[in-house]
Order: sequence, then C-alpha cells, then structure tokens
Amino acid sequence: MNLREASDESESSLIDTDSTILKTTADVELKPEDIIAIHRIPFKKGTTRLIIIKLRHNNAKSAIMHKRTSLKTKGYKLEDVVTKRTQAGYFYTPI
Repeated sequence: MNLREASDESESSLIDTDSTILKTTADVELKPEDIIAIHRIPFKKGTTRLIIIKLRHNNAKSAIMHKRTSLKTKGYKLEDVVTKRTQAGYFYTPI
C-alpha cells in the first residue's frame, strides 16, 4: 500500500490509517480490537515498506479480501498470505 512512512509512525497511527482507508475505499469496518498486530516489514532500500496485519478473526479478513478488487482500482494492493501461522493476516503492498 502506498502509505508514506512518517518519522513518528506508531502502531496506533497505522491502525487508524488502515481503518480509515478500508472504510472509505472498500466500505469495510475494521475495529482496533480486530487487529492483533500491525507493523511494517523490511523491503528494498528506498521503497515504501510493506504493512503486515494479523487479524483476530478470519471473518474480518474475508470481508477485506472480498473487497480486494475495489481497493486495487483505487491504488491499494492486498496480498493474502495463507500458511498455518498466518491464516488470519494479509499484506498491503505497493503497486
């Protein structure tokens, strides 16, 4: 997701930004209590780092992934990472 990284970025600011984008772009309500963990992961030097989100319930992830196309048309790309460890998570990736 093309979210510029702020120098004072925190977990709560990422949650707020992510929730706002999902609500306005895909009409999906993501509550802070739905999120177990959210952070950026290392990426190529000089590019926007990816955001990874671990969700508490699979139904929240399903609602988001069903709106993946509408998010992509507005400049956001989601990657679904399905392994036993990461079943309830997804990635925002820069397009």
